Amino acid sequence: MTTAIIVAAGKGERLAAGTDKPFLKLNGRPIVSYSLSLFEEITEISSIILVVSGEKMVEASALVSRCGLRKVKEIVVGGAIRQESVWNGLEAIPPNVQTVLIHDAARPLISRDKVVYLITLGKKMATIPVLPVSDTLKEVKGGCVLRTLNRQYFYTVQTPQVFPREVILAAHRQAKRFGMIGTDDAALVEAAGFPVQITEGDRANIKITYPEDLLYAKLILKSMQNAKCKM
Repeated sequence: MTTAIIVAAGKGERLAAGTDKPFLKLNGRPIVSYSLSLFEEITEISSIILVVSGEKMVEASALVSRCGLRKVKEIVVGGAIRQESVWNGLEAIPPNVQTVLIHDAARPLISRDKVVYLITLGKKMATIPVLPVSDTLKEVKGGCVLRTLNRQYFYTVQTPQVFPREVILAAHRQAKRFGMIGTDDAALVEAAGFPVQITEGDRANIKITYPEDLLYAKLILKSMQNAKCKM
């Protein structure tokens, strides 16, 4: 069984200062609702844990009720940083779950097929979706270039990331014990000594961070709808 943890407690400081980014509207719907609706439909996902800020608990509960999201088993309050929010979600997963999927609500356009494939791989080994870097990379210090890096060895990382239950729990426990902060969950898994495999990500699976990302997301949604209408 697989539980999906949707991390939706972030503030949109670069998008709209002081707002809860996951609850901003994208085509008339809260951003978080896209992931919630998709995971509700995926049979491989047995339950959903939604992590939100304390200020959004009532709104999140109303959204779950209004949309008939029966797989949402818990709505929990997030922490001061993303890693704390994920840990709060991990503490709420049902005891019979073997696989944990962790997804950022700020990525509303992940595809069903990609999620199912990631779950298949993540049952045995920590798995993350990545994209190869297309730009030239420079290492910089003090405003000056130190060197140019070989981009063939570098990838950008997306979510959802999928892990065997005991792997992700052990990684977060070790991070808490040693005070380690990782920019994603895979970083904690790596630090704990577990292997992490990669699989191809999806260009449409953008992370909404800046105002122009909302415009781009609207274009992607429009193209998806047009594709579905073609006969």
